[in-house]
Amino acid sequence: MDVPTNGRRRLGFGLFEADLLKRELYRRGVLVHVQDKPFQILALLLEHPGEVVTREELQKKLWSGDTFVEFDEGLNTAIRKLRHALGDSPDNPTFIETVPRQGYRLIASVRVLNEIPADEETGSHRAVLDRSIVLPGAESHRDLSDADQHLTIPSLTRRTTRLLVTVAVLFALCLGFGVGYLRRSRGSQRTMHFAVPLSVAVRDLALSHQGHTLALVVVPRQGGTALWTIEVGGSAARQLENTESASYPFWSPDDRFIAFFADGKLKKIAASGGPVQVICDAPIGRGGTWNRDDVILFGGSGVDIRRVSAAGGQATLVPGFEHKVATTMSNRWPVFLPDGKHFLYTSVNFGADLRSKANGIYVASLDSAERRRIVGSNANAAYVPPGYLLFLHDGTLMAQRFDPDRLQLAGEAFAVANEVEYLSSVARALFSVSMNGTMVYQRGSGATFSQLEWIDREGKPLGILGAPARYANPRLSPSGMRVAADIDDPESSNTDIWVFGLNHQAPLRFTFDPAQDEAPLWSHDGKRILWLSDRGGKTRLYVKDSNAATIQESPTLQVGVELSFASAPSDWAPDGRSLLYTDLQEGDALHLWVLPTNVDRKPYRFLPGASADIEGQFSPDGHWIAYASNESGRWEVYVAPFPGPGGRYQVSTDGGQQPRWRRDGRELFFLSRDRKVMVASVKMGSTLDFNAPMPLFQTLAHEPITAEEFFTYDVSADGQKFLVNTNAESVGLRPLDIVLNWASPLSSPPVK
Repeated sequence: MDVPTNGRRRLGFGLFEADLLKRELYRRGVLVHVQDKPFQILALLLEHPGEVVTREELQKKLWSGDTFVEFDEGLNTAIRKLRHALGDSPDNPTFIETVPRQGYRLIASVRVLNEIPADEETGSHRAVLDRSIVLPGAESHRDLSDADQHLTIPSLTRRTTRLLVTVAVLFALCLGFGVGYLRRSRGSQRTMHFAVPLSVAVRDLALSHQGHTLALVVVPRQGGTALWTIEVGGSAARQLENTESASYPFWSPDDRFIAFFADGKLKKIAASGGPVQVICDAPIGRGGTWNRDDVILFGGSGVDIRRVSAAGGQATLVPGFEHKVATTMSNRWPVFLPDGKHFLYTSVNFGADLRSKANGIYVASLDSAERRRIVGSNANAAYVPPGYLLFLHDGTLMAQRFDPDRLQLAGEAFAVANEVEYLSSVARALFSVSMNGTMVYQRGSGATFSQLEWIDREGKPLGILGAPARYANPRLSPSGMRVAADIDDPESSNTDIWVFGLNHQAPLRFTFDPAQDEAPLWSHDGKRILWLSDRGGKTRLYVKDSNAATIQESPTLQVGVELSFASAPSDWAPDGRSLLYTDLQEGDALHLWVLPTNVDRKPYRFLPGASADIEGQFSPDGHWIAYASNESGRWEVYVAPFPGPGGRYQVSTDGGQQPRWRRDGRELFFLSRDRKVMVASVKMGSTLDFNAPMPLFQTLAHEPITAEEFFTYDVSADGQKFLVNTNAESVGLRPLDIVLNWASPLSSPPVK
């Protein structure tokens, strides 16, 4: 790639800087990962700002040896990745404009930057602080090695521990200085805004009410999640033990406890650490809130809002949130208002465009079925004294005066933060606010890419199938020659089924409806594919010929009952006579159901009991089902006879999910809590005999975000190769932005 004719190697545009010699892209000094082809396209556009770079030019320079089909697919994928890295939109572009039937044009102004001598460069994590704020005495990332030596925190991995230590020190320095500065200023209500760089991925965050502690859901490189806390103004970062798989934490009103979701349960733990207590079942936890009467509200099934005592017990539905099993509408992210009676919540329709005005923030009450719409939004909201509602609007975090007594907005909204990370797959924005005026948020596009990677039994990588995308539920065909998987479009949030041939890197689209199509299953002979779809606002199962190129799908299978928002097909029996699926039809937990495919087609529960049972897999002879259950308080793998009755076998002993059989039934695989592939040898007969599970290799398996990501791997018929949905290379670890006294700029121009 040629350097631009001006001879400079560093060019700036917007908040970005491109080093053309090193082929590195930075945003405000933070390295953004961009693969080679997307970066080469960016370099060509930077050489010709404001000019159209035609598709023919791009093909000649970057895809000269490829066929038109390979070029077309490759260019579209590369442009999508480049836009993702830039946080750009094809519909409302800031940087890259599509010129129909011609090519692409860089519409941002380009500036030549001064060269930085090599000995002055600080590596991939530069520019800790926002340039608009000067913090005297603030230290840089690389100056904290001495401070690191004085911190003692539990071990997750040596690398993750070191990274979290760095985050803790930076967070403490920034917050400690900022709070001290504001105290010294007393009368000053000046807003202070700075950023803390991260070297570890964060899935969610929650500031305590008084702003003293930040809870983080951390995603270590080897996969999984865990709950960490960082003391504001101190130097302690700690992992809270036994919080693996934690999600969506929230605080007790006195900040002594943190509640979170894990293993299909709502749990709590003291902020200082200690034993974890199970509060109740929560099959699909989507946020919670805790009032001073020790009442907890939470989104528990993806549809309704439930209440439960913080001491534990049976959860009940809040009035007006009757359990509607057949709907694409989802209610989530409840937030108590000051009276502890009324609460805000978010209602979104996942069967439509998430940018639709139908989505919004509502207010409801513990003792009334009445609901009132407050404002349009497709994400979580927050209430902050003395009376502000914070909500997301077109990617911008807005604030507006809100009267909690009259339950009404007043005045006009104003922007608080731009480019807040938004996870469209769960309709959540990553921000949190405390009562003392501190705000923490993360910037980013929200797209979490993964890749399908072949790995052998020793953990050796064998190759990548396809380009990075938002994959879920990879399934090998019975012949092992094709792969079906969900691919989610990060721009539209629409999910479709795509099919790979093992000799072709580009997949073929299998479903075409604008609804969500996901969780494919191959028939025992590989001739048909069954999947889940919410077409027409109702969740049903669809099936069609796996070789069909037609856009029109066949009619649904008649299940006999409407499926819930949380349903999913699990497996198809080897003889084709039974379908196994998960659904939320009884009680407060997900259960496995069996659907006979004969004329009767009347589904029935596979197992009795109140505990959840999911991820069912038929044994090759069809006489056994392996599944995961949380009856012990965490997920473990079991095997039970089919159709039953009979005794069960517990296979895993230290946590496990996602069981898979080898084709001859002699081995059963599953994922451990720390994302290792485990194997247990099996002797089959009228009874089963399992050897103790042994680890095969550590995966970098993609950590599911949505309730529709059921399986992250599949195994070849001979058990020698694994197709794992792994985390793609980091797209640039994003800093945490911290704003002190965020509500002070009330003189800011209203946002219209």
